Amino acid sequence: LAAVAVAALVAILAVQSWFGYHLFRQNGRLLERIRALEKRRGEPQHGREHPGLPESTQAPEFELPDIAGRRRSLEQLLAGGVPVALAFLDPDCGACTPLLPRLAQLRSERAGELELAIVTRGGQAETRARINGYEFDTVLLQDEHEVADAFRIQRVPSAVLVAPDGRFASPVAVGPSAIEELLGGHPTLQMHMSGAAD
Repeated sequence: LAAVAVAALVAILAVQSWFGYHLFRQNGRLLERIRALEKRRGEPQHGREHPGLPESTQAPEFELPDIAGRRRSLEQLLAGGVPVALAFLDPDCGACTPLLPRLAQLRSERAGELELAIVTRGGQAETRARINGYEFDTVLLQDEHEVADAFRIQRVPSAVLVAPDGRFASPVAVGPSAIEELLGGHPTLQMHMSGAAD
């Protein structure tokens, strides 16, 4: 009887040891996963934090209809010899419409120094009614998001500057405050202004 009890005890201990060993290994794997997640969270998410294409690279060429039905290309927008600001808006964007008065003001303040083009979606008549009460010269209509995708615009409202040579002159500004800062006093814009003065 004692031998049976000892054998049973040994078996129980063996089973507990087996479970303990596997539990220990599982905990180790969980800890490794947690460490990996924490490390990944601490690293910058470049795709999210830095939308758009790198500065000084050539901007993708495009041609879109405006709200009057004319075809306008990036090359045509740059023909004036001043930087072009492309402001990406969307009719489904709640923060875009309230930004329009400030964009119109910046366009007026920077006349002759900066070309401002709105890039959005929608029909000509509805977009004209929604946007051009603010009298923007250039309102371009994408079919979907083809130009925004080519420029790697991830969120709206966003804006980016393109220099007269067709290269990006700024990172993408995301959100009303960043857009206002970009269009109101970006160093590249100031450089072109001082160059024009000389």
